[in-house]
Amino acid sequence: MFDDAINPYVGSDIMEEPPQGLNNPIVLWDDIIKGVGQEFDNVKDFRAQLCKYAIVKGFVYRFIKNETTRVTVKCAAEGGCTWRLHASESSRNKKFVIKKMTDEHTCGGGSGDGQRRATRQWLTTIIKEKLHQNPMFKPKDLVKELYEEYGVTLTYSKVWRGKEVAQKELYHAIRETYSHLPLYCQRLEETNPGSISVLSPVLDTKFRRFFVTFHACLHGFVNGCRPLLFLDKVPLKAINEFRLLVAAAVDADDGVFPVAFNVVEDLNYDSWGWFLMQLKMALETHNYPCHAMTFLSSGQKGLDAAVSQVFENSQHAFCLHHIMEEFKGELRKGPWSQQIREGMVENFTSAAQACNSKDFNVSIESIRNISSEAADWIIARKPEHWSDAFFKGCRYDHFSLNVVDAFNSWIPTKKESSIVLMTDSLRMKIKW
Repeated sequence: MFDDAINPYVGSDIMEEPPQGLNNPIVLWDDIIKGVGQEFDNVKDFRAQLCKYAIVKGFVYRFIKNETTRVTVKCAAEGGCTWRLHASESSRNKKFVIKKMTDEHTCGGGSGDGQRRATRQWLTTIIKEKLHQNPMFKPKDLVKELYEEYGVTLTYSKVWRGKEVAQKELYHAIRETYSHLPLYCQRLEETNPGSISVLSPVLDTKFRRFFVTFHACLHGFVNGCRPLLFLDKVPLKAINEFRLLVAAAVDADDGVFPVAFNVVEDLNYDSWGWFLMQLKMALETHNYPCHAMTFLSSGQKGLDAAVSQVFENSQHAFCLHHIMEEFKGELRKGPWSQQIREGMVENFTSAAQACNSKDFNVSIESIRNISSEAADWIIARKPEHWSDAFFKGCRYDHFSLNVVDAFNSWIPTKKESSIVLMTDSLRMKIKW
């Protein structure tokens, strides 16, 4: 387990030697504590900086006083080392100020040449910073970077536990941002007249859903785009408790045109239904004929039922690329040769492009002659949503969700952990 805040890691979790193949550590915090008169935002900030300083200098300290208004520490080395520091809160500006400091180690420590040591609090702070930059950081990579940047040599298990703690604290920080959403909605609508933002009621302090459509997006779709909307989720790299859904269109040049976004707690019928209901009400404010629309999606997790429930009489196409990739995956499980599999894929393509039911059935029967299971699998995917022979809507030659892929690079990873920052990233991208 982790030790108390000021104690170093001890026992077998500390490596005797640095990991092989690593570069020499880079000293970043050598002068983070400068001396008497230095100010810090508060006592918490002071403790954090002192911890970093001790790590770089390679010594351990103990608290003589550890209060919210004053802190006194001394070097913990045996023999009565003279290094000592006292800081307290300033009555003038409420800053935390170093008042006294004896910056000399008679114990031989503090040179930065010894083994650097890390505390739980420090390790958690550093790992959180790194997860903000790259949420996919693996413990083994963190071990390497902790040594190369700070000279701290820790085992995989210690860093793994530190990452677990850091992730939990990040989740807590995410929950804290929910309280900022009502004010953000208010400011968004004040500064972007005509924009619509809706925050669903919070149940048991748990975030549920947040919908936003910017005026420029809504006005542009209603007045300048075809009645075709792509519905999909945007993959987020960060480890989050929510999902980002998007409704997008294409402009006159077939370029991506964002219409609305929705942050939800999970992907299911209720989430999609709520998103589509907010979208429908937003469109109705512009007297848009919603019954004449066509939607294109992968039909995932309740989306098929949600579209037909909210947008009655509209048409819903399924992403042909998505179904085709699923079909190829099913064929790879079978005993057929590559040539036979390619032939069945060609027949599937012909069925999707068939102009009438007769041509569709001919293509399906060609597959059934090889495998009735494969033919039944295709029929179960509801051809009325993807085959030209049965689909009643107009897709304008769009058969996949590649339009939504454009959003993948719109949101910086470090902003994904905050709904406010993530939404504002989208706003800024659309603005420019």
